Amino acid sequence: FGKTIPGIFSDEPNHGHRLGTDHATGKLLGLPWTSGLPAAFRRRYGYDLLPHLVELFLNVDGRPFSQARWHYHDCVTHLFVDSFGRQVGEWCEKNGLQFTGHVLMEDTLSQQTAVVGSAMRFYEHMQLPGMDLLTERWRAYTTAKQVSSAARQSGRRVRLSETYGCTGWDFPFAGHKALGDWQAALGINLRCPHLAWYTMEAEAKRDYPAAISWQSPWWQAYPKVEDYFARINAVTSRGAEVRDLLVIHPVESTWLMVRPGWLDDPGVKRFDLQLVALEDALLGAHLDFDYGDEEILSRRAAVSKVKGTAILKVGKAVYTTVLVPPTVTLRSTTVALLERFAAAGGRVVFAGPPADHVDAVPSDRAIALAARAVRAPLAGADLLQAVEPARRVSIADPAGGEVSAALYLLVEDTDAFILFVCNTGLEG
Repeated sequence: FGKTIPGIFSDEPNHGHRLGTDHATGKLLGLPWTSGLPAAFRRRYGYDLLPHLVELFLNVDGRPFSQARWHYHDCVTHLFVDSFGRQVGEWCEKNGLQFTGHVLMEDTLSQQTAVVGSAMRFYEHMQLPGMDLLTERWRAYTTAKQVSSAARQSGRRVRLSETYGCTGWDFPFAGHKALGDWQAALGINLRCPHLAWYTMEAEAKRDYPAAISWQSPWWQAYPKVEDYFARINAVTSRGAEVRDLLVIHPVESTWLMVRPGWLDDPGVKRFDLQLVALEDALLGAHLDFDYGDEEILSRRAAVSKVKGTAILKVGKAVYTTVLVPPTVTLRSTTVALLERFAAAGGRVVFAGPPADHVDAVPSDRAIALAARAVRAPLAGADLLQAVEPARRVSIADPAGGEVSAALYLLVEDTDAFILFVCNTGLEG
């Protein structure tokens, strides 16, 4: 262990779907359950879940949301992460192994709600947090940002990607470089190429190709790709990444939307897309950021001052500006944290409407905080101006506009800054 066998790769752990649909049969799926769940629920929240079961499926008494529903999804997420991620991670730590891999369906708010609850809470227990990238068309920026954010906050310098699956036999080296470049710019620095086969007999040759081994005619030339990324990753993993902006991750608001047919609800899809649009606006303007999972913040975040400047520290990471995207609910611990940060002089920005629930109960506490904070729309110049103090890098064209197709990674080493820039556009 730790030598011949450096680590354990866990592929797509999950707790099962939350009220999805089996499209093969049209049968409605249920909710995750285990015999110990009711007792765990009572220990965590102080009341019995069973009298509230109907609230997990339906809106009751004209209320669109239910605190019992929110508590249920938090409890299931806790049990999944604690029973799988924590136990495996701690065992690997004791036995000299690196726990790595990725969870299932980590890409959007609704996808991770459906099968893992919160991907970032799982990553926290991995020595090498990881992601998956299938096909050459999947623009999984959110996944990469979640992985690199949780890793940075936990002090994990190495982040893995299972990459190039389903790209096909005709995927060129230029494509290998393009997918690897944007992942490197978003903090992913350990490549796990998908895959090398024992055989390609029968249907194997159509099973998520291509094979990065002797079955492909270019395999002896593949160092052209891997040597390039080895050099980039060796340099960019040396120091500490520089990101001053923290974005509150709104996945817990999605938990309140879970009910029969929820994955086909246009409102749920809009909630997914507005986070992607916010993410694109920030990255396109070169205002790099980390995500902050609310449960992790409740345990690992603290407010302090350095040379008179208010900072928010989350584990090993430090931020000077916090952006709150549109949410339905915020944790009371999150609101209290942001209140302390604002009172210390920290910059808190609310983009779009603030949450009208706290801990899934109607409350104007977040609204009152937003009234004292910086307000901004969901998109446009006003949003970017609101978080401008968190800027470290500008990549502009001759007219002075930010080149939105450029992504970057800024790392501070002991005696220098290291800047990696890649072009994700189709033009030179």
